[in-house]
Amino acid sequence: MFCREQVAQLVEWHPRFEAAGIRLTVIGSGSVAQAKAFAEERSLPFALLTDPSLRTYQAAGMKRGMLTAVTPGVFMRALRTAARGHRQGATQGTVDQQGGAFLVLPGGECRWMQVSEGAGEHFDPAEPLRAFQAPSRAPDEARP
Repeated sequence: MFCREQVAQLVEWHPRFEAAGIRLTVIGSGSVAQAKAFAEERSLPFALLTDPSLRTYQAAGMKRGMLTAVTPGVFMRALRTAARGHRQGATQGTVDQQGGAFLVLPGGECRWMQVSEGAGEHFDPAEPLRAFQAPSRAPDEARP
């Protein structure tokens, strides 16, 4: 249900990202066949890749474990998500793997990132858009 909600939000925001010159790519954890069916069912206007090995998630520092999947906040987010019309379907991929988002510029600079602490914790799509439009800083200025 949460990934359906996040993908629906990205579909809605896709024209704004595209107009800004941002190419969206989503990475799931299901099988290739599941990813293909998911993308076709939703007519996704962006690439949907999959990494069932979860190596991409591990390399990116994404959270994983039942303590991130089952928390008091998850139940409130599930109610909110269901109220918005997103229902739980057949589970595809790894249930306890949390996601996040990255804005990677050509050349490999990571301009913005968000790592989800728990299931259903989505990023505000306006944040990477603002980060993309912000002037680039020198490497020594980028550090806190």
